[in-house]
Amino acid sequence: MATVITSIGSKSEHSSPVNAQITVTESSGSGTPWAGTVVYSGSDPTVNVGDILHYKDAYYNCDGYSSCANGPLEVDYLITAINTSTNTLTIRHIRGGIIDSVDPFSNLDSDETGTLAQPYIVRCFSSISTWDADLDTDVFYDSDDTAQGEMYDDSDFSITGAINITGGGTIDLKHRTLTAAVGQRHDGTANTGVRLLRNADSDTNFLLIDHSVGSTSAEGNQIEWLEFDANEKNVRTLVSLGTYCGAQNNLVHGGRWSGENQYTIGIGSTAKQCWICNNIIYDLYLDNGSSDAEGVYGIYMSHVDWIACVNNTVYNVKSNSSTSGDVCVGMHVRNGWYDPMVCNNICLDTTADNGDSDDFGVSYGTQANVVSNYSSDDTSTGVDYQRGQSAADTFVSVDSGTEDFHLKNGSNALRAGKDMGANEASFHSRRMPYAPYDWDVDINGRDRDSEGDDWDIGAHQCEGCSEGGGTTNAAFWLFFD
Repeated sequence: MATVITSIGSKSEHSSPVNAQITVTESSGSGTPWAGTVVYSGSDPTVNVGDILHYKDAYYNCDGYSSCANGPLEVDYLITAINTSTNTLTIRHIRGGIIDSVDPFSNLDSDETGTLAQPYIVRCFSSISTWDADLDTDVFYDSDDTAQGEMYDDSDFSITGAINITGGGTIDLKHRTLTAAVGQRHDGTANTGVRLLRNADSDTNFLLIDHSVGSTSAEGNQIEWLEFDANEKNVRTLVSLGTYCGAQNNLVHGGRWSGENQYTIGIGSTAKQCWICNNIIYDLYLDNGSSDAEGVYGIYMSHVDWIACVNNTVYNVKSNSSTSGDVCVGMHVRNGWYDPMVCNNICLDTTADNGDSDDFGVSYGTQANVVSNYSSDDTSTGVDYQRGQSAADTFVSVDSGTEDFHLKNGSNALRAGKDMGANEASFHSRRMPYAPYDWDVDINGRDRDSEGDDWDIGAHQCEGCSEGGGTTNAAFWLFFD
């Protein structure tokens, strides 16, 4: 069982590499496929675990002879570890050539005269779809592995139709994680990290991740640290979760629906054992006045098994429909058997022209697991709820184009949340969320649990903020004479 990291980005060709050719001076390894180390000379290249050593137009075993056995061919090695102190890359052959036991230093030449071939560093995959396609091959993975696709902000990922992540069942992967690489993550505001940008109207989801078909060992899959910008295009659900799937630390915004008999949803699931945590979701619109049933939701969760919705921030879910029955709900969580876990969520300014809008629509058996939710209307329920809250008093900025949903000084959400611990809930004998995922990390990457924080409500933990309008522990002086 291993975690296999592969990179995803537009710098996936030698013509636009992560790093131009580097100089390899020695190698050590063996096997089929070949695995081992190479040593490079010169300054440290730009290179990451999950990138590829890409040999372009290489020849096998020329060694100064007048003809070569095979070539020119492209040969790729996955980088699995980096040691810059010894100028060493740990690699293994994953594709290219006609055999997979070739030593990159001893067996690859750049021409028919025996000149040593030198590689470029490129991304492993150019898109999410190509990453997903390889989840069902044994090129990268073995049974029970975790496949971790790490995306890079080489450029925006321009998305026209649906992206469906459903692979991994053939290999029987344990987990699949799609994330932004460290250093490529957003800072909690738009266009500051890896961004998926919708560029066309489509009657489809933006991205769906589902339980691997045929998999017997899968214990959880997660989408995290990505920005989903629907760019005000027609779209159904921006992030759709299947069974055993979660979404955390994402920015989701700009979805619209102007068709008929359909819904637009920020993050949604009708599957069991799902979790939605630490996301910021805003500016979702129903732009339709027809007589058919339509609706808009920031978050939509519905199932009879356990579901969790923790520390999310939802703002400006809006319907301009005047048709009776068209639905507009900021956060909808419904469960038929178990009490859903709905804690520490902010949902503000959900509005509809037909007057039928709610910040929260939560249906449950008891209020034991519905705690510390925060609304602008009177629909936050459960234990320790707050109502009648103002977005202007809660967030840094709600101005269009410069939105910043970090908490500000004096916000009533500060230090008002339920302490969820590191997976505080063992819910109906199940850990939530599935290991290795945790829900204690906020939208800026702060681990509330390990830092011992008093939890704020919403996706942001603002330890630098002051309660009570910017003053804390004001001194009280009493004088006697």
